[in-house]
Parts: sequence; structure tokens; C-alpha cells
Amino acid sequence: MPNEVAMEELKKHGWEVMQYVGQKDDYGVEIYEGDLVCFIAEFEGKEHQSVQNWHVKWDERRLKFTVPQRSHSEHKLKVIGNIHENPEMEYL
Repeated sequence: MPNEVAMEELKKHGWEVMQYVGQKDDYGVEIYEGDLVCFIAEFEGKEHQSVQNWHVKWDERRLKFTVPQRSHSEHKLKVIGNIHENPEMEYL
């Protein structure tokens, strides 16, 4: 019960509790449920963000978080925001 009371108190004040997925992006940033991530590729000395972004969420069927995997080893995974700060991006 104390955890439930604490969670409700946090929500009352506009705080969202997000679950750490146990992984960091390639820039050392922890990845949480609800984060938005993309891939970064370097070309001619400049970083270019992928056109598609992904919403990290729990996959009930697979019982794990959905974090995209690299198709090329030179691509870097980067956290670019979360659905709480960017709610319009929740349905990627």
C-alpha cells in the first residue's frame, strides 16, 4: 500500500513514473518506457537522424520492452524525448 499511495501522490503533482528498461543509448542516456528513440548515422562528418522514430513500450506478448535493434553497426541509438513531453508522438 505505501507504494500505491506514493504513486498517486506523484501523479497528483503531474509526475510520471517511468520504468528503466535496463539499457542505455549510445550516448550513455538510460532508456525508459515511454522514451522516443531514433538512429543516428554519420555521413561526411555530420550526424543525420533517421526519418523514423520509435516509442519504447512494454510488449505484453513477448514480455519485454520494445527497443529497436540496429541494422548497421555504425548506426547509433539515441533517446530524443518521451511521450510525456511529446504526447503527439505517442502513436509512432
